[in-house]
Amino acid sequence: MKILDVLQLFLSNKAVASIFHEIDGYHPDGLKAHQFETKTLLGPFLRISPLLISIAAFNYTDGITKSQIRSIDESLQAEHNMSVNRLFSLCDKLVRAGGAAREAFLKLLADIVNKNHLRRGSHADPRKNASDSFMINLSLILVKFAQPFLATLNPKMLEKIDIHYLSQRNKLLDLTEETKINSTIQEYDENYTDDKLTDKPLNFISDCFYLLLAYIHYGIGGIYISADRVKSGVKQLTEQLKKVEDMLQKAGSQAQTNPLMKMMIETKVNPLKKELHNLKAMKCAIEMFATNRNTQLEVFDIIIGSVTFFMKLVDPTHKYPSAPLQIPLRNMDDDVDKLDDIEYLRSISPVPFKYYPEMFIEGIVNYCHYISRYNNNPMFQNEEKLNKFVEFSITILRCPELVSNPHLKARLTEVLFFGSLPLQNGRDGYMMDIFNNNTKVKKNLMISLLDFYVMVEKTGASSQFYDKFNTRYHISFILEQLWKFDFFKDDLKRIAQKLQTFFVRLIARMLNDTTYLLDESLNHLHIIGSCQREIASRANGNPPSNDDSDEDLQAKLADSERIAKSFVQLTNKTILLFNLFTEETPRSFTIVEIVDRLAGMLNYNLVALVGPKYNELKVKDPEAYQFKPSELLFQLSSIFINLSNEQPFVDAVARDQRSFDPECFKRAIKILYKVGKVPGPEFETKLIGFVERAEQVQKEDEEEEMELGDIPDDFLDPLMYTLMKDPVKLPHSKISMDRSVLKAHLMNDPTDPFNRTPLKLEDVDDDVELKEKIQAFIKERKAALKQDKDGDVVMK
Repeated sequence: MKILDVLQLFLSNKAVASIFHEIDGYHPDGLKAHQFETKTLLGPFLRISPLLISIAAFNYTDGITKSQIRSIDESLQAEHNMSVNRLFSLCDKLVRAGGAAREAFLKLLADIVNKNHLRRGSHADPRKNASDSFMINLSLILVKFAQPFLATLNPKMLEKIDIHYLSQRNKLLDLTEETKINSTIQEYDENYTDDKLTDKPLNFISDCFYLLLAYIHYGIGGIYISADRVKSGVKQLTEQLKKVEDMLQKAGSQAQTNPLMKMMIETKVNPLKKELHNLKAMKCAIEMFATNRNTQLEVFDIIIGSVTFFMKLVDPTHKYPSAPLQIPLRNMDDDVDKLDDIEYLRSISPVPFKYYPEMFIEGIVNYCHYISRYNNNPMFQNEEKLNKFVEFSITILRCPELVSNPHLKARLTEVLFFGSLPLQNGRDGYMMDIFNNNTKVKKNLMISLLDFYVMVEKTGASSQFYDKFNTRYHISFILEQLWKFDFFKDDLKRIAQKLQTFFVRLIARMLNDTTYLLDESLNHLHIIGSCQREIASRANGNPPSNDDSDEDLQAKLADSERIAKSFVQLTNKTILLFNLFTEETPRSFTIVEIVDRLAGMLNYNLVALVGPKYNELKVKDPEAYQFKPSELLFQLSSIFINLSNEQPFVDAVARDQRSFDPECFKRAIKILYKVGKVPGPEFETKLIGFVERAEQVQKEDEEEEMELGDIPDDFLDPLMYTLMKDPVKLPHSKISMDRSVLKAHLMNDPTDPFNRTPLKLEDVDDDVELKEKIQAFIKERKAALKQDKDGDVVMK
C-alpha cells in the first residue's frame, strides 16, 4: 500500500492530477473485460479487497468456527471500508482536477462496465470478466460520488440529473443491446433516430448517476451470480471429494504405499481440496460484504435516491418528491381487457421512462432482492428510507403500464414477502408497520398484490407454468399477514363488490391453482407412501410387488418428495387464502362462472382426504412435506361453512355427481373431533345443516331429471352435457352452448372452445330459437307427466 500512498501524494497536486490520464497505460485501447484490473495504471489498486479469491483464501482458513468467521468478518469489513475510502479519495482527486481528467476517468469507468455485461449471465466465465473485487470497489466509489445528490433526497439536486440521457449522442454507456423498460427495440429506434440526438454535453451529476445505475446492475449485481455459482460449486466439489475419499478408504493401507494411489492423491484429491477451500473462502467473503451494514446502508441510500428519481420521472407533474405521486396513474381496475393488453399498456407508458434500459430498474430490484435475505440488512430499522422503497414497489405493482417484465415484479413481491416474515422475537415483519400506516401503501397494497397474482400467470418463460406458483405463494403469505388488520379485510370486500370483473378473474386463477396443486400434491403423496411401503417390505425380505428395481424405486421416491415439498406448501397457502376470502365475501364466490368448479374442487378433495382411499395418503414423517391432513381437512370444511348460506353454492355442490358424498362430511366431522380441530358445536351444526340442504337439492334435481326423461342431444350443452337454460350461438364455429358454461370457459381461455379463434362474451348472440324449443320441450314433458299423474288419480 506504500505505492498507493505515493500515488495519492502525486495526485494531491492538481497540476499532476489534471494530466495523469495522459500517461501511457492509463486507458489502453482494445482491452478485454478482464484486463482492465491488470493492464491499466489504476487497475491493480482498484482491485484490492477481501473479495479477491487469493485474499479470501488466506483470511478464511479451513476449520474455523462460526464465531471466528464473525470476528474475521468484522475485521475485514472495517478494513474494506477504509480501503474504499482511500480509493475514493484518489479517484476524487482525478475528478476534481478539471474537465479533461474528469472526462477521461468517466470514460474509463464506462468502458469497463460496457465490456462487462456478461458478468450477469447465468453461464458467465469469471476468467473472461472483471473480478467481483474490482467491480465492487468501482461501484462503491461511484456510490460515494453520488451521495451529495442522491443520499440527501434534495429535489433541487435531483433536477440536475438530465432525464433526456437517451437523446445524448455521445453518452458514455453502450445501451444498444439493452432491453427497454416498456417499449420494443423497434419503437425505441424510431424515437431516437440520429437526427433527434443532441450533442449537448452532460453534466457530471448526470454522467455519474447513469454510470452508477449500470454499476449497480453489472458491478454489484455480478456478485449475486458469483454467490450462486460458488454455492453450487461447493456442493458439487464436496460430493466429488467424498466419492474419491470413499474409494481411497476402501483401498485401506495400500493407499499409503501404492504409487498409483499416491499419484491420485497428489493429482486429484489435493487439487479438489484446494479448489473447495477457495470456494468456501469466497462464499465467506461474499457474505462478509453482504453483511457489512455500514457499506450496505450507503448503497441503500443511493438506491432510495435512484427510486426517488424514477418516481419523479413517472409523475405526470414531475413534482415528486415535493408533492406526493398519485397512483394509479390510470385507473383500469375493472377493465381487465386493458390490464391484459401489452400493446395498450406500452402505448400509455410514460415517456422517456418507457425507453430507459430495463437494467436501470433491474439493478435496483435485484440488489434489494438479494440483500433482503440477510439479517440486519439495510432495510431493517431504517424506516424513513424503507418507506420510500415500499412506495416505489407498490407504484410499480399498481401501475401495470410502467414495467412489463413480470420477473422484476416477482422479485419485488419477494422482497415484500421477506419484509412481512415474522421476526425471531415474535414481532411482525419489519415492513408490516409501513403496510399498515403509510397511507399510499395501505390504500394500494391489497389491489396491487391481487392484480399481480393474476398477471403473473404469463411470464413469457418456458417455465412460466411453475414460476407463477412461487410468486403466488409469496403474495398469499403477505395477504395472510395483512389479515391481522381489519382495514385490509374491508378493502377486499370493497374490491369484491365494486370491481366484480377484476375479482372474478382473481378467483378463477386461484381456483385453477388450487385444483392443480391439490391434485398433484395428493398424487405425489400417494406415490411417496407407496414407495416407502414397498422399500420397507423389500427390506424385510419380502419379494417385490412391482417391476421397479430398487434404484428406480428410490429415484421415483426422491422425485415425488421433491415435488411434494413444494406443491403441498403452495397448496396450504392457496387453501388458506380461499378460507380467508370466503369468510369475508362469500357471495362473490357464487357467481355462475366459478361456483360449479369451486364446488367440484372442494367435493373432490374432501373425498380424497376422508374417502375410501384416504389410507393411501399415509406417509412417513408427513411434516417433512408440510402435509397436515387434519389442518387441510379443517380448512376445506371451513370453506364449505363460509359458503353454506349461499344457495347457488348449495345447488352447485348438489349438482356435482362425480364427487358429492354426504357420508364424507360426516366422516370429516368425526376425524376433526378426534384431532381436536372442531372449534365448537356450531361448526358441526352448520356443516351438517349445509349437507342436508344439499342432499335435498340433489333429490329434487334427480326427480326433475326423471320427469324430463331422455333429453334430445341438441338441447344439451356440448361441453358439460347438461340441459341448456340460456343458449348462445358462437360467431365463428356457429355452435350453440349454455351461456354459464361459456362464461366459465372464457375465464381461463378467451377462445371459441371448438375452433380456438379469439372470443369475447359480447361477441356471442342469444340463440332465441333454440331457447324457445327447450322451453317448449320442458313444458310439454311436465304437462305430459301431470296428465299421467291425473290419470292415476282418476283410476284410483
